[in-house]
Formats: sequence, C-alpha cells, structure tokens
Amino acid sequence: MAPTVQQERSTAFNASSYTSLKDLVWKNEVVNTDSLYGTATIECGFSWTNGTARDLPDEVQWDKLTTGHDGPCEIWCDETLVFSDQNCAVNYPDSPASFSYDKAACEGKSRLTAIWMALHSPPWQVFTNCAPLTGATSSSSDSTTSTSTTTSAPTTSSTATTAPSPTTASPSSTEASSAADGSSEEASTAADYDTASAASEQTETTAASTSAETATSAETEAPQATTTTTGAKCSRRRS
Repeated sequence: MAPTVQQERSTAFNASSYTSLKDLVWKNEVVNTDSLYGTATIECGFSWTNGTARDLPDEVQWDKLTTGHDGPCEIWCDETLVFSDQNCAVNYPDSPASFSYDKAACEGKSRLTAIWMALHSPPWQVFTNCAPLTGATSSSSDSTTSTSTTTSAPTTSSTATTAPSPTTASPSSTEASSAADGSSEEASTAADYDTASAASEQTETTAASTSAETATSAETEAPQATTTTTGAKCSRRRS
C-alpha cells in the first residue's frame, strides 16, 4: 500500500532540520494578502493585533477544520510548546475540537498561538490564530495579537506555507467569490474591447467619409481650372 500524504510528510519532516511545525511554517510561510480579510502576519495570520487579553482557558478549541483538513497542529505559549498532534482532524474530530494543553506552562506568558497545517491538497494550507493573555508579566505585556476567546481559537485567520508550494488558505466561498470577480473582470474587459472596437470602426468610417468628400471636392474643382484656361485662350484669340 502506498504511503499517505500524512505519512510522507512525517517521514520528510523527521529527516529535516525543522524542530517543530511552527519552525517549518515560520521559515516557509507565504502570507495571504487578500484584502477581504485584512493584513495577515506570519506569526498570527489574520488575528487582530489590538484584541482584548484573555485568561487562560481550561481547553483550547478550534472549529471548522476537523472535516477534510488532515494534518498536524500545535499550541504555543510564547516560545513554549504546550500541545502537538500529528493529525488533529483525525484524532480530534469534534467540531469544535477541544485540545487539552499544558496550562501550567502558560502561566505568566504573553501570547497563546495555535497553528494547524492542512495537507488535504497541494499547496498545503496553514491556519494560525493568536490571543494575548492576561497573565503576561510586565516585561511581555505589550504583546499585540488576538482573535481567540478563552475557549476558542477561530479558524478565520489563515496563512499559507511554501512547504511544499504553498498558497494561502481561504474559505471556499472566497474562492468562489474570487472566481466570480475574475469572470466579471473578463466580461467587463470584453465589453470595453467591444466598445473600443466600435469606436475605432466609427473613427475609420468617418475618416473614410471625409477622404471621399475631399476627393469629390477636388474632382469638382478640376473643371473650374479648365474653364479658366479656356477663357484665357479665347481672350488671346480676340486680341
């Protein structure tokens, strides 16, 4: 039986120099620049940087990624890894998925970060959420990230990784919207082209008509020149 994508990823990851999923993601991530969702960052995806600090939850919850988004996930408090799993969608199939993490290791930390990498299709998709914590010490209380509540790390913030050939993860409705926008742009472009072509044809017709009128005018004037010459000859004969 051929190895699964998950097995191939695990084999390649174990043979690499990366020390964690976060290490892999942060070194290869390509940030989504879709203005529909705002400005993303490598560290926190689309999580707001001015969110309200939260108390540590008993569990960290993540919703809407458990169906068809097989892949590893991690939870960090600052630089301390407090949870990891090699296939979160399979091993935590509930929606929302609830993760028991090392809460004690997060005491006094300034930020909680949750990372999920989906391997269901290339390029791989990375979803990242952060939340500032109320238990932060004075030296780290200026952390600037959020969107999670005390019990949830929402999936609305997403980024992408280049491992391998990544793109930014976006909801399917966004892709459909993007496709629709693309079609509208093509239709608009085609309409603009038809309008430009029509204007061009009108200009050419006008130019042709003007040339014809000029030629006709020139032909009309030619007999006048002949008449003048004849008149001059008659005058000479009479003299």
